[in-house]
Amino acid sequence: MVLMVEKVFIVNWIPNFISATPLHMQLVMSIHRSLGKAGLCEGDILPSAQKLSHRYGVSTTVIMAAYEELVSRQLVELRRSSKQYHVAKTVCEAVS
Repeated sequence: MVLMVEKVFIVNWIPNFISATPLHMQLVMSIHRSLGKAGLCEGDILPSAQKLSHRYGVSTTVIMAAYEELVSRQLVELRRSSKQYHVAKTVCEAVS
């Protein structure tokens, strides 16, 4: 019996509410920097928009805008079956 374990990706971000950079782009940059670190695998799960919204005191709209930007950059993919965002294969290939 093989047990498949998916890791949950941890997002370390401090929103700067007075910056000229929009909040969703701040989050995109933070996640993008973190994705460059070793140890990521295809399929690692990003936290839900609701969890990040509560954690950082921003709207889920901000989080979803950031996630959609990451999808457009092919760094993250949405798996419709689970309705979760995952690290894309392209990120893992670039790190290895």
